[in-house]
Amino acid sequence: MTRKLQSPSSINTYNQCPRKYFYRYIIKIETEKSIYLVRGGIMHKVLEEFFKINPKTIDPANYSREVMNRATELFIRNWEGNTEDLHGCELSMEELYEYYTESMTMLKRWVGSFCERMGQELWSCTLAEAFNKHRPETEVHLISERHGVQGFNDFNENNDPWEEHDFGKVVIDDEEYFWKFDYYDNEYKYFKEDGNRVLTIMRADEY
Repeated sequence: MTRKLQSPSSINTYNQCPRKYFYRYIIKIETEKSIYLVRGGIMHKVLEEFFKINPKTIDPANYSREVMNRATELFIRNWEGNTEDLHGCELSMEELYEYYTESMTMLKRWVGSFCERMGQELWSCTLAEAFNKHRPETEVHLISERHGVQGFNDFNENNDPWEEHDFGKVVIDDEEYFWKFDYYDNEYKYFKEDGNRVLTIMRADEY
């Protein structure tokens, strides 16, 4: 039998309610579609694709208009590509249109703000450099077959300058916890393999 890989979400679900975990992850009962979840997924995909744009293909003379056009095209394509899930939310066409226009408005406001931030950089760098400066770090999917867990990390040069990946935060039942790895016995005198690492877990308000 294949060992199931757990994620932070599945672990949190089990801690909250083992029966809910059983229904969702073992027998996989489909949950009702929610417009908020579907729309959130669409917006996440739009931004993910937006930041894959090659900024060197953007005309610096009309960058605001071109960036806005590309973002709205991504939104329309992803919205139309999720028609089945959207109709599964059991909303009227009028209600769906309201969510469509509301989402489009939010996206345009965000793109406008993004272009404004880029514009403030153009006196000292190229458009491509300004775009990349505001491009977020991409999460990395990590899997441990040994421990049967998986997840994503977003370590970057700002929050992990020494690339040690030894400190982080998780949220369980709306409570924040910090975890920290410390290193002892680096000569492996008393421990073998990875045994010289000690993990400390504490509530964030105790840090």
